[in-house]
Amino acid sequence: MLGAKVGKRIYWPGSGIDLVEYDLFEVGDDVVFGSRSVVKCATSSYAKPVRLLSGCNIADRCFILPGVTVGEEAVLGSGTLAPEDFYFAAKSVWVGSSSSGTANCLDAGDASHEEGMTTVPPSPFGEAFYLGKAPYFILPIPLITLLNVLWQSFVSAYLAVPIVITLLLVDSIVDWYDNERWYFFVHFLGFFAAVNVAIGLGALFIDIVGKWMLIGRRKPGEYGWNQNSYCQRWQLYLLVQRITHQGFFGSGVLSYMYGSAYLVWYFRALGCKIGKNVCLYPTGGDPMMTEPDIVTIGNNVTVNDASVVGHINSRGKFRLNNILIEGGCCLRSYSRLLSGATMESGSKLLEHTLIMGGDNVGAYSVWQGWPASFVCNMNNAPAV
Repeated sequence: MLGAKVGKRIYWPGSGIDLVEYDLFEVGDDVVFGSRSVVKCATSSYAKPVRLLSGCNIADRCFILPGVTVGEEAVLGSGTLAPEDFYFAAKSVWVGSSSSGTANCLDAGDASHEEGMTTVPPSPFGEAFYLGKAPYFILPIPLITLLNVLWQSFVSAYLAVPIVITLLLVDSIVDWYDNERWYFFVHFLGFFAAVNVAIGLGALFIDIVGKWMLIGRRKPGEYGWNQNSYCQRWQLYLLVQRITHQGFFGSGVLSYMYGSAYLVWYFRALGCKIGKNVCLYPTGGDPMMTEPDIVTIGNNVTVNDASVVGHINSRGKFRLNNILIEGGCCLRSYSRLLSGATMESGSKLLEHTLIMGGDNVGAYSVWQGWPASFVCNMNNAPAV
């Protein structure tokens, strides 16, 4: 991989990480990655290696700076900032960032641990995907590659259909030589708009049917790669979802539904329980709800560019937990509600706020920070 030192049995999701200086990047065995993380091995004035030792877990949206070493079986939770030259001790747990520019330590781990002195057990993904220790059929890499190529080819062809169908329809009713150009363009635009609507509805139908066929209704519980086929089926469904996330002038069909009742209908069709007068993602979201069918949303709720994530993947142990957002709540931009969390009536998350898995946000309270801290109770609201 362009000079990077990468160990065995790595779980690296499709969204991957942002990395440029590959030859300064070292990854041990059985490392688990989240998505949308950034690794910087160089600044404008110097370059230093970044080392991720065996068994460590890098969650989503982490930012790792030059000279960092993540010890064996250490965990960098969602949104962790790894400052320059920092050493994360073996088996330690960290999340977010503090006012001093360092990550928040949840568990100090073992600072006396010496590298390579113990054997790091394979992650559940490593056991299933690389060692074949799973009670179901694991798709081999050649088949995964073939499925990706075939589906992407189908999606590209499907999304190109509107222009072809439009030209055929116009050609069937318009005399190309006897009519003025404006006559041709009026028919072209009318047919093109109608066909795009039909293709968009078809894409949503394929997405929704694919979800129920591949996954069914999700339920809380543990779904490790070495225990259950859920994670593999979820990855296949993410492949299916390309049909709604691509095309339509590069933004995907869902982008035309942001903030509308249509997006609410879409998530209800995927199994989400949603009340009345709910506004979802008026400016988009990355990701939106990853597991809609274990999320319950009350009346008069607003979810801006926020993430509602029903799964947790710590050291490769994958679990699903219910999420509850009661009536009158608000999640502002770049806030994040993790697996098993609850927001009570009228509570609010300000911008860039992380509610940890299993935490409870009190009624009519306001929170901010990564991880979140209590800010205040809202005026004229009952005391919590």
